[in-house]
Amino acid sequence: MPSQGELILYLYLLLLLSLIILLLILQQSHLRKKETFSSGKAIAVWSGKERRRFRRFKIDFSIKYEVSDKLKTHQEAPTRDISQGGLGLILYEKLKPGTPLRIWIDLPQNKGKLFVLGNVAWEKEVTREGDERRIFYVGVCFTAVDHLTQINLFNFISSLEEVEDERKVCGKA
Repeated sequence: MPSQGELILYLYLLLLLSLIILLLILQQSHLRKKETFSSGKAIAVWSGKERRRFRRFKIDFSIKYEVSDKLKTHQEAPTRDISQGGLGLILYEKLKPGTPLRIWIDLPQNKGKLFVLGNVAWEKEVTREGDERRIFYVGVCFTAVDHLTQINLFNFISSLEEVEDERKVCGKA
């Protein structure tokens, strides 16, 4: 039979072993929880600079468009803005991103008529309380623009840029 001193030693060893096992269990539990969290690395923070490829110009005029898989159903839509790479539209129908469109642009002040192909890049419903119809802001990215249309679009946007820059210089912006 062990002496009282040996018994106390065994109890201390048992307590120490129990603490070690408990710490190992807690560590494994912590590692499992850590694995369930998504991890990533921030590679950049928005500096406040415009990240779009092309500068947008707010302008209001109407275009005609047709969803490519619904032939001969032209609809008119007002624009929100225009750039060398696309249009911002106000629509009364929801179009999913990726929807292909045929677009006829009749530029203001008889600057020309253009035909382009585009895809819906994004849509956002902006219907407000009391509106009778659903309203969507839609961003359209041009996917096919012939050379002459590119030149006409560039000239039109350059004229918008000149007017905007002139307003800034005159302090009217």
